[in-house]
Parts: sequence; structure tokens; C-alpha cells
Amino acid sequence: MKISIITITYQCEKYIDRCFYSILAQTFDDWEWVVVDDGSIDNTRNQITGFNDDRIKYYFLNPNQGRGRARNFALDKVSGDWCVILDMDDLMDPRRLQCVMDADMEGYDYLLSKTRLIDDSFNTTGMRDVFYNQELRIFTHATLCIKTHILKAIRYSDSRYAEDQRVILLVTINKKGKYLNLPLYIYHENASINLRSAILSNISAFKSLINILFKERLRKVEFSLLVYTFSFAFKYFILNIFKFFPYIYRFSYSFRSLEVNKTNCDHKEYEEFIMELKKRFLV
Repeated sequence: MKISIITITYQCEKYIDRCFYSILAQTFDDWEWVVVDDGSIDNTRNQITGFNDDRIKYYFLNPNQGRGRARNFALDKVSGDWCVILDMDDLMDPRRLQCVMDADMEGYDYLLSKTRLIDDSFNTTGMRDVFYNQELRIFTHATLCIKTHILKAIRYSDSRYAEDQRVILLVTINKKGKYLNLPLYIYHENASINLRSAILSNISAFKSLINILFKERLRKVEFSLLVYTFSFAFKYFILNIFKFFPYIYRFSYSFRSLEVNKTNCDHKEYEEFIMELKKRFLV
């Protein structure tokens, strides 16, 4: 079985080496890395092609297409039996691909896991649960590992922002999922703090959900789902206020840790992996 790791990137050259290292550290090695560079003008192309690894498929989009179209472009290029999401500024636990292999052998259609939060020094700051909305089974998109044909059937919206809401809402319907209390995805939260992107993501998510519920009618309209949908409109309003006080927005990120489950899920292989990351990439 081959696994396709999908990474959409834009202006992320400083994270490429460590991201690729986390792929090389996997205990399962039958993979391809499909990298779609969405119009970067930094050194991304040279770094990716410089790895000289024939398991890497690098594609450059010009002009910039936005994440939705870039993700769908990647789906058209994968050749693996499963797709695994990996953002360039994040990392994977060394066990992640092996857990995907195990899920496939056990007859599952997709796999979700906890998320480990790390700081700029690769220290763990907390863990997030598999679902951040248990009733609706809403999960962190980046933790998704799924059979390729299922993800190709769903596809992403063409939006530049919040393109993943379509996948998040539709993946868990009538599919057999495996949920692991292991933090297989490693999220570098500080690298993703961007007020403008947060504003645009929330309004795009709201529009996408309205389309799914009332135009395409892909999910039954329920009160809890309406609350979830309109929460993005509310957050859009609040974030626009933060434009006048951006330092408050950055400070507010510290309160996200209130939702964090700090259960210790470390293991010997992970500790060795992190020690090597610190040795290689901390200056």
C-alpha cells in the first residue's frame, strides 16, 4: 500500500527542511510526497527539488490559485491508496503513516488523531482532542488520513480560505472512521497566527457551510449545525474589531490552551525524533 502525503505551500521555505525530515522519520516508508507550490516567490522550488528524492512530486502553480484549487489540483496528481494531510509549517509523529497502514488493514475508511501543539523550540504546549465538536464530529482538518477515492469524491471547495470545511462536514457521513488518542499530528501554532487570514477564513467558512446546507443540501439541517455555521459569522464580526487592536488578537491565542488536554503521550521514538529536530533546526 502506498500513502500520498499532500502538502500545499506558499512562501514557507524556512519550514521545508524540518517538514521533510518528519516524513523521512516515519516508520513506514512506502509513500509519495505531493507538494503543490501555490505561486511562491521564495526559494521553495530549489529546496524541494534539491532533495533529489524520486518519491517527491513537486508542482508549481502560477499565478497563485488559493488553497481550495491547489488542494484539488493535488488530488488529481496523487497515486497512493490513502491521502495524508501535512501542512508545510507542521510535522508528523514518526508513527503516523504506520497507523494509517494499520487502519487500512483493519478495514477503516479514514483515520483521525489528536493534535500535539508545539512552540518555536519544539516543546509540547498541549494536546487537542480528536473532535473539537463531539456532537457534529468536527475535527482538525490537518489530522485527516483517508482513502484516496473517498477524498476525490468529496473534493474541496474552490475558496482561497476555509476550503476544508466541505471535507470536514462530509467525511464522517456514512464512512467508517478510526479515532486515535495519540497526537500523530504536530501543529506549530505560532507559525499560523495571522489576523487577516483568520478574518477571511471565517467568512469563507460561513459561506461554504450555507452552500452545503441550503444549496447542495449535502447534510441535514439541524439546530446544532446551524449554531456551528453562524458561529463563523460571529467570529468574523469579532475579528474585524480586533483589526483595530491586533495585539489583543495575538494575546487571545494564549486562552486557546484552556481547551488543551495535556495528557502525556510521549514515547521513546518521539523523544528521539524531537531531540534530533532540536539539534538540526534550532539555531
